[in-house]
Amino acid sequence: MKATKTLVATKNQASHTTPNIATDKVAIFGGSFDPPHLAHFEIILWLSKIFGQVTVIPAYQNPLKTPTTIPLQTRLQWCKKMCENIDNVIISDIEARNNRVMFACELARHFYAEYFGDLSNNDKQKSQNFTPPLYFVIGEDCLANLHKWKNIDELSSLVDFVVLQRGGAQKSNPKNFSKANQNNIDLLDFVKLHYVDFCPNALLDFKLNSGDISSTFLRKSLKQNPNNQNNNEKILQALPKNLRDEVLAFFAKTSLQF
Repeated sequence: MKATKTLVATKNQASHTTPNIATDKVAIFGGSFDPPHLAHFEIILWLSKIFGQVTVIPAYQNPLKTPTTIPLQTRLQWCKKMCENIDNVIISDIEARNNRVMFACELARHFYAEYFGDLSNNDKQKSQNFTPPLYFVIGEDCLANLHKWKNIDELSSLVDFVVLQRGGAQKSNPKNFSKANQNNIDLLDFVKLHYVDFCPNALLDFKLNSGDISSTFLRKSLKQNPNNQNNNEKILQALPKNLRDEVLAFFAKTSLQF
């Protein structure tokens, strides 16, 4: 079993320093990006300064979330445009090409083989002291369901997890999980976690009812009244500048279809 270790960056550190993670490793950041927003961009930018490469994967459909509303090809193009000026970020269309849901373990196998060679011939991977060169980036809200992830035991042998913690939130303690999550408590005993308290300065003054930016907020606001000028001013603050016109135009044309 792998010993759990944590890496914590405060919200000030997140903008001004980088944690001690080797830059020859690769971060995998998957998500719905439905639509991509400023928090996504800031996270990707921050990761790009820590890792040698960041691979961003717009999901065909997150198995543990409600269906997406924006077509995958549109989300792919928006992610590419959002990250076009970050040299070491790759937007992967692997789920679009396969036209299906791909679970995290399957993605880990694919990218491990693509970037680092055949797992079956990797003696280091069999070593007890092996440190995976792949890092899966997840939000802290995913921890409660981590034990539900398909082939989680295999996945945890291939990757470490970088856990993005909401700014100001108290780091989750596995001992605080309910009896119903006993499996998760056991799991967290050997899954290696790197905690990141992520709250970039660019977002500190942006206040929503929920206390943070979310794709859900953006979709609901745009679908309810896509041409409301006051509403759009708030939304503009949550979108990367080079995506604002496209996202607003998309919802203005398609809002009646949702």
